[in-house]
Amino acid sequence: MRTVRRWCAAAASGVLFFALPAEISAAVPPGLEHPLHVAFDRTVRGDFAMAGNTVTECPPHSVACRRAQNREGEGLNNHFPMRWADVDGDPATFTSSTALLTIPAGASVVHAELNWGGDTGRSRTAPCGRAGRPAGSPREQAVALSVNGTTTRIGPGRFALREDEPARLGPEDGLLYSAHADVTAEFAGLPGGAAAEVGVADVWTPLGRDCVGGWSVVVVWSAADAPSRRVTVHDAHIRTSQRARTVRTPLQVGPAARLGVTAHEGDWALDGDEIWVGGRRLGEPGNALTSSALGAARPAHLNGMSTDVVVWPLPDDGDEDGGDETVLEFRAVPDVYLVQGVVVSWSDPERGGGAGNTVPPAPVGSATPVEPVRNTVPPAPVVPPAPLVPVPVAEPPEPVPSPVPVVEPSEEPVTTAAPVPPPSSAAPPASSAPLAGDEPEDSVPPEEDSLVAVAVFIASLAAFVMLVSMGSVAAAVRPKS
Repeated sequence: MRTVRRWCAAAASGVLFFALPAEISAAVPPGLEHPLHVAFDRTVRGDFAMAGNTVTECPPHSVACRRAQNREGEGLNNHFPMRWADVDGDPATFTSSTALLTIPAGASVVHAELNWGGDTGRSRTAPCGRAGRPAGSPREQAVALSVNGTTTRIGPGRFALREDEPARLGPEDGLLYSAHADVTAEFAGLPGGAAAEVGVADVWTPLGRDCVGGWSVVVVWSAADAPSRRVTVHDAHIRTSQRARTVRTPLQVGPAARLGVTAHEGDWALDGDEIWVGGRRLGEPGNALTSSALGAARPAHLNGMSTDVVVWPLPDDGDEDGGDETVLEFRAVPDVYLVQGVVVSWSDPERGGGAGNTVPPAPVGSATPVEPVRNTVPPAPVVPPAPLVPVPVAEPPEPVPSPVPVVEPSEEPVTTAAPVPPPSSAAPPASSAPLAGDEPEDSVPPEEDSLVAVAVFIASLAAFVMLVSMGSVAAAVRPKS
């Protein structure tokens, strides 16, 4: 299909060369990409809430590790042989962590999405994975989602997964993956007004220096007395690297907007990661991503050395109109990272509200940047998670080795079965579902044939006109006998 598209583009370019004036130029600025995929887009009387945590941590018996976790010194995951966090007390799991999530009293869940990611361990030059890795692979591994004590396994048939493209990375960049699953059913009975404990286990990631792994949940809620807001949840796999220092994408926003991001490998002790919206920088100057996850409970480190789950209010410029398009920009010098989820909400009173008031999703890759968003209405009140506080440094007991077998690193990726087989109630293993925009190379839908026919006709017509014109010119200049 890409060959057909390239042929059509070439034919159309040839016609435009003869038909259009030279002053016309491209309307889309260079460097603009379209990596956001709409998973949910609706106006509700409510908003969104987020929480998450890491599944990796540095060795707890190390004093330098504990200082780094409390944001003291300059410790990074690059400096430690990262190991698995496993807090659930279940010997069958090899990674696990929890977070607290709160929605307002009287609210109900409209949509919920689980995001998780980590290192694939496939890089031959990056250090992660040299100390071992779980059996299987991220594509084969089911994760366990627990909501207030009720656990569900999310198997390959229920999630979509993407991996880094090695050609876009430098030799020291780890190869990361991201996975997404709709878990609305698992959060359907979530009570409002009180913190709910959310746990995620068996997120696949290797052991060793520079390893990362973590997760987040995004919950869209509605309540009868809440103001109307447009909420859009995007799946993504946006990778900054040594070769791709800046990624720019269009984003639709409106007044009183809030932006939530799930990312991995943003280092607290290393400046250089920045996020901009409409030409304005978010978060701490020069260090927007600091390995800090909203609601992180167990473990609860100020510096998780892995995963960011953050929400920012967007700048207010005084324009009350909604639905503007602006540019979301990710910069990385020298720090590099992966963004796997973006959620945005804004005040949308003209559409009313209610869980059933749906808005058609914006087509992927159709937006173009315009003026930066201007806002005047203050954000809707959101119940904040409990703040993280420094943990006193104390000598812990010696770590207990994980009962899950660890596969020693090898030259080729390991393809043995996943360490924890899903129960009979789990979805049967299947290849992960592709996200919107992923199409096979040789798949040509009927509309492609029409495009080919139109392009051939236009190209032939242009060639005919050009030949006739050349003949007329030749006849005009031919000397008379």
